Amino acid sequence: MAYGCVPNGDDIVKGLTLFARLGRDDDPYNCPDLSLHATDEVFELVGSELDGEKAELYGRLTTLSSLIYTVDGDVMVLCISFTPTFLDGEVSYYLVYDSVAASLSLLPCQPDYCQLVCTEFPLKVKVEEEHNRYSLVLMAERSEDKGPVLCLWSPPPSADDNGGCYHECAYYLKDRVRVNAMANPFQAHVVFSFKGNAVWGDLGQGILYCDCRHLISSLGPVDFKYIMLPKECRIKFDRYDLDQNCMPVFRNMGCVGDSIWFVIIKPSFDRPGDTEVKVWTLDLLSEEWNLHRVFSMQSLWKLELFRAMGLPKAVPEFPILRPQRDDCTIYMILCEPYRGGVPYAHLVCIDLSSTYRPRILSRKRICLQVMERPLLLELDFFNRRDMAV
Repeated sequence: MAYGCVPNGDDIVKGLTLFARLGRDDDPYNCPDLSLHATDEVFELVGSELDGEKAELYGRLTTLSSLIYTVDGDVMVLCISFTPTFLDGEVSYYLVYDSVAASLSLLPCQPDYCQLVCTEFPLKVKVEEEHNRYSLVLMAERSEDKGPVLCLWSPPPSADDNGGCYHECAYYLKDRVRVNAMANPFQAHVVFSFKGNAVWGDLGQGILYCDCRHLISSLGPVDFKYIMLPKECRIKFDRYDLDQNCMPVFRNMGCVGDSIWFVIIKPSFDRPGDTEVKVWTLDLLSEEWNLHRVFSMQSLWKLELFRAMGLPKAVPEFPILRPQRDDCTIYMILCEPYRGGVPYAHLVCIDLSSTYRPRILSRKRICLQVMERPLLLELDFFNRRDMAV
């Protein structure tokens, strides 16, 4: 099933194919791969929407790029961009893949008469558990200073409900209350749902969250609560913009089982063994953070399995959390020394269930050409249509 919520959207999305090459999770050298293919007709349709004057001068050729923005349960949202040769007037969409319905949907990245704020990552919230109904939520401001809103989109129950008209699946706007407790600009690096709450996480400041029931109800404006990070983890305002690029490299936040975890790596580049990893957990009821685990890379280096696997003694990067698992594990990237050619790294799974010492559970060698926001997919993600009822 495929449909588009933009002009020519049905034809564009029908010309897109998502390819997934899967590998065994216990094979450390078999790396899965995800790619997106577009037909010539798709490029022609997108090219026809480019600015006429520049297109006449430089042509209407475009190149396609894509990034995974959100993975939550059975839904993956990609941002796909068509960049013209004159590098101006880029055309971008959200491409939503539902693995249970085996459907692709195409949405505008910019809702009409609104400007996105905080983040471009859509947050998925459940609407009806029984029928696997959900909505995607974006934070925005109405044009001309008309106040803060939330933009919500839900897929139609079936392809027939779309009717081939993209206006029928436009964003629905809902007013939200502006949070005045935040002194600094808020940048949501992560978005996720947790125990009936929608959560936007700033890795340098704290979290904004609201009750998911208020998002989908007909009540008044959605109210938010704000919880700051532990004091030692907050980034000062004069450093905030400078540290933006580093935050996803050494920090992450998400739900793990019944808790919200915040992981921070304190790198020591001169002495990598002194690099410290801290895991905090948040109690939403008390709005308090608790230090859950602390370990140094030196403690990992001492493990016999670390040496047996031939893992590099490097500063870890990109802590990754796996919300589908109800356990005490995190993943980190250990880069191999660069010797020219293709760069490689190891994705290492670390068990933190023991208070004595962390344990290495597994590792996978991966090609690491570019990494911005690593995400993990369950092995059966692309085979979940069998689970639909």
